[in-house]
Amino acid sequence: MNKRIISSFKPATLPEIVDRFWTRVDRSAGAEGCWPWVAGKSGCGYGTLGVNWTDQYVHRLSYEMNFGPIPDGMCVCHHCDNPPCVNPLHLFLGTVGDNVRDMVQKGRWRRPIPRRESGNIA
Repeated sequence: MNKRIISSFKPATLPEIVDRFWTRVDRSAGAEGCWPWVAGKSGCGYGTLGVNWTDQYVHRLSYEMNFGPIPDGMCVCHHCDNPPCVNPLHLFLGTVGDNVRDMVQKGRWRRPIPRRESGNIA
């Protein structure tokens, strides 16, 4: 590959990323509704956006743009259970365990929950 072409690429600035982000969001449902990402998605339906040659999950970008950095070890979870949604009102921070508990409580667990019998997981 031509090194001159590669070296001519410049990292995107924050305003460029924000502009690209909002042009790919459908906010027609209003402030309370889901705002689905209408561009590229992962195999699980989460929106993705290439930022400086790396795909980023857009619900995480939305959280950071609206609330600030995501602490290490934290997930950005959806109150609405809609993976492409980027409405910041629908997003909250939680641990992996919080996210799993939320999923089970809302009936989105696809596999049976193991039962504990005699101290062993069956």
